[in-house]
Amino acid sequence: MDKPLARPAPHDFTRRLPHIEGAGSPLFITFATHGRKVLPEPARDIALRSILHDHGVKMDLLCAVVMTDHVHILYVPLVDEAGAQYTKTEIIGAVKSASAHDINKRFGRRGPVWQDEFFDHVLRRVDNIEEKARYIAGNPVRKGLCSRPAEYPWLWINPGLSLNFDQFEG
Repeated sequence: MDKPLARPAPHDFTRRLPHIEGAGSPLFITFATHGRKVLPEPARDIALRSILHDHGVKMDLLCAVVMTDHVHILYVPLVDEAGAQYTKTEIIGAVKSASAHDINKRFGRRGPVWQDEFFDHVLRRVDNIEEKARYIAGNPVRKGLCSRPAEYPWLWINPGLSLNFDQFEG
């Protein structure tokens, strides 16, 4: 049986960029810090913890990385007890809200931590999952933050994904 067609995001999450909700499809999300400010290491810890919080509850997290000024997340939305799929509003909104609150509290500041908008892409083929996960895992290497993905403390890869880190060396 074919999956239902993707539907537009709820009105409350439609801003300047169109957002599509993929019915059970993996989603690749990127969002940046407000003004592209650099996140100190403790803020990256908080952001990654916030991402991992809803793994297995609202989403099946496949891969995530918190970079110095942006975040990449690859996940499959889960369904609630009533059979309704969790939306990006519920998942990404919760990550951004909780992490911003905790980061501001930790650093004794106020104001936005994240830009309002984010980039999202619905993956339509299974092979794209590994491709996107490799892209996410390779991001800290490409930015010169480490020589191998396994060395980067703000990268999380679902143990169910088998990514070969040797391809990132050198």
